[in-house]
Order: sequence, then structure tokens, then C-alpha cells
Amino acid sequence: MKKYLLLTIGLLMIFACGKPKTTETVVTKKSVKLQVVKNQILNEVITGNGNFEPVSQAEHTSVAADVVRVNFKNGDRVKAGDVIVVLYDKSIKANYESAKANLMKAESDYNKSKKFSEAEERNSYEGYKASMINAKEALDKANIGKSNVEKAQKSYEQAKFNYDKYKKLYEEKLISQSSFIGYETEYVQAKASLNSAKKSLTLLERGSEAEDIRSLEASYNRAKSNYELAQKNVKEKIWSNNITSYEAKYLSAKASYDLAKKEYDDLTVRAKISGVVANLSVKANEKTSGTGVLFYVIEDKEMEVSLGLNASEIVKISLDSKVQIFVDELNKTYEGQVTEISPAADETTKKFAVKVKAINADNSIKKGLYAKVTISGQERNMMVVPSSSVVVKNLYKYVFKEVNGKAKQVKIELGSSSGDYQEILTEEIKQGDKIVIDGQYLLQDNDLIEEVK
Repeated sequence: MKKYLLLTIGLLMIFACGKPKTTETVVTKKSVKLQVVKNQILNEVITGNGNFEPVSQAEHTSVAADVVRVNFKNGDRVKAGDVIVVLYDKSIKANYESAKANLMKAESDYNKSKKFSEAEERNSYEGYKASMINAKEALDKANIGKSNVEKAQKSYEQAKFNYDKYKKLYEEKLISQSSFIGYETEYVQAKASLNSAKKSLTLLERGSEAEDIRSLEASYNRAKSNYELAQKNVKEKIWSNNITSYEAKYLSAKASYDLAKKEYDDLTVRAKISGVVANLSVKANEKTSGTGVLFYVIEDKEMEVSLGLNASEIVKISLDSKVQIFVDELNKTYEGQVTEISPAADETTKKFAVKVKAINADNSIKKGLYAKVTISGQERNMMVVPSSSVVVKNLYKYVFKEVNGKAKQVKIELGSSSGDYQEILTEEIKQGDKIVIDGQYLLQDNDLIEEVK
């Protein structure tokens, strides 16, 4: 029985080995959705992101000083000119008071010079003129002795001549005694006057008079020199130089005062603009460091985001472009506006700076919030595909085109985007071609595909 069983098994194996083999190839097609490629007129869309900053903000600094009072806290809304912090510094106040006093004196001197300098110069001129005249009169008075001697000498000589002449005629009985006595009297008087004049001159020359001629001459010369200088000053209006000098002193004092006053006024720290107080950390009775920012005032009604766009993007937008700004933290989209487009690229990044603005009507946008910006460019006829149809492999971008029932992988470049559509740039895809829009991530080049509706 055992042998029979083994023989049966052997025959079955021989029969099995001798039977010819058959193979059947199963063709598998991958199911996909297709879409016909066509051109559409769409708005080009440029995207970017950044952080919100206020369009207008003012930083407030201070010197190192004692904090006397803090009137507001962070988040308070203030008006331009409101006193936020009051500080005190002894040396700054003293310097201000000193500069104020110097300015008052300099201003007084300057005003006085404008009003009285000409009159003082002319009065000085008149005074020197009077002094010269008086000195001349004193000198002339001192010199009158010599003149008197000369006059008396001439009178004496004439009287002596007449006396001698008529004395001879009288002795010869040619004239009367009464006529001779008259000539004799004139001679005696002239001789007496001459002796008196000589005596006065002798006394003058010996220094018996109160005035000394040489001293009087020196006084006269000095007075004359002062007079001539005063006369020249009046002629050249020298007082204008005095006014200029006092004006310069006044202006210098005013500059020092203005600087001291600014330092003093800055101890009362006022809001430069209207807005919201931010980053204020000092408290009363503390001392400021004198470095860095004391606090900000942010005008938060308008907030802006700065973007960096490349050259191909910058030519597609303008100040009229529509802008949408989405804030993740607020889950809210704001209408925006392009407010600034730089005409030159940054030397390092090679990007152009663009600023977009949003109206912060409800004050919900805060400084530093992250924003996603979408800018609508110009309308243009472009070949587009759904953005989801684009596949990224090894840093390159592809779409799959249906060719005779197969999926052909086509390398593309991306152009502009608009909503869910993406412009593609390639010569291998034309209008009317079909591309895979669903199932593309499971495909390899030249896979067989079948379209499902």
C-alpha cells in the first residue's frame, strides 16, 4: 500500500511538470481628474508678509533726572501737548535761571544802544568841541601878555617919536605949551603901559601865573585831538558799530538762553503727537537713565506693513492697487492701500521696499502683529491652472499633462497667481491640453491614467 501511494505521487509530479505554463499581464490605470487648460484674464496677485507698525509714532527721551510725577500709563490715549512725565534736575534749573538773567541784561544793553548810541556819540562830540574851545581860550589868555607888550611897544615908540618931535618945536617956541603937554602926557602913559606889559610878561615867563603855558598847550592839543576823533566818529556814524557789538552779545546770550530753556522745558515731557502711550516704565521718585527711549506715543488710527518685493513684482503694482491684509491672531481681513513704492532696490537684498496701510478703526491692530498681505496687480491674459495641480519634486515644479492616455510630467515655471489659480510658464503646454487636477501626487511620468468624472 505504501509503495502504491508513492507511485501515485510520483506520477502526479511528472504530469504536473510536463503541463505547459501560461502568464496573464494585468494593466492598471490610475484614476485622475482632468481639466482643460485655457487662458483667462485675471488680476495678478503679489503676496508678502510683515509686522504692523504705526504710520506715525513719536519717541520721547530725557536727560538723567529725578521723576517727580507720572500722569499717564501705557494704553492711555493722550493729546499732543499733554504732560506725560514731570522731571527735576537742580543744575539744569540753575543754568536756565542764569541764562535768563544774562539774556535780560544783554537785551537791555542792546535796546539802549539802539536808542542812545547816536545821541551819546554826538554829545561826546559836542563835549570834546567845548573842551577844545576852552583849552584854546585858556592858551590864548596865557599868550595875551606877549601881545600886550608888542602893542604897548608900538604905542610907546609912536608916543616917544611925537614927544621928541614936539619937544624940539616947543623949545624953539614953534608950538604952545598946551600942545606940547598933550604929547608929553601920551608919551608918559605909553611908557608906563609898556613897562606894565613887560612886567606882566616877565611874571608870566617866570611862572608866577596860575596857568603854565606849556601845560595849557598840551591840554589844548589833547582837546583838539579828542575833538577831531569825535568829529570823525560822527561823520562815519561809529555808533552803528556799537549797536552791532551789543547785538552780537544779545544774540549770543539768546542762543545760550534758548538752549538752557529747552533743557529746562524738556524736564516737563509732553506728548509730541496725539495717540496711545506705549513702553512707559518709569515711576515717581525714580531716576531716569538719560539713555534710550522714555516712552512712545503711537498714532494707531493708521497702521502699516513694510514689504520687500522683487523686480518682477514691483512693476505689477501701483499706488492704486487693491490690498487685502489678513491678521491670523485676529482672524480678520482689512482693506489696505499701497502708500509707498521705493524707486530703488536695497543694495543687499535687491528687493524694493513697499509700504501698505490699513485703517485701524476699532484699534484692534497692535504694533508688532504679524500680517499677510495680498496686492492685486494689473489685469492680464494668462494661462492658468488650479494652484493645487502643481507638484513639487526635488525643488522643481511640475504638472501632469494627459497624452494618449498617459500622464506626462512637464516641468514648469510659475508666474503670477490669482486666488486659487496659478499662471504657468512653459512651451510644452498649450490651450486645450488637459492636465491632472486630482490624483497627481500618486503619479509617475508616463503612468497610464483614466479620467473619472
